[in-house]
Amino acid sequence: MHDYHKKYEFNKGQIESIPEEKGIYAFWIKRQLDKRWQCIYVGKGENIKSRIKGHWNNRSSSGDDFNKHKSAFGHHYYFCYHIIRADNIDKLENKLIKYWRPFTNQQGTK
Repeated sequence: MHDYHKKYEFNKGQIESIPEEKGIYAFWIKRQLDKRWQCIYVGKGENIKSRIKGHWNNRSSSGDDFNKHKSAFGHHYYFCYHIIRADNIDKLENKLIKYWRPFTNQQGTK
């Protein structure tokens, strides 16, 4: 099992190593000014490899803002994931969104 706090560079090689299992994932940027990590998106999927690969190929449902940030931050773009075997995946995703407050998840909640 992967450490949920470990962040992987968002590139095709890293994506290929993701297991095809149910889980939660998050995308992060390292801000240039203060070098702090900021979560920009939290998602879930029955097959997280397929979901993350969809973001890589710009076939995500999270909208244009997500893809603009991917282009803007380039090599400063990272992801993490955690395999979930329990049925409470929706509850965990909602908790992480409330805790990390990623701006691409918040757009429809204002």
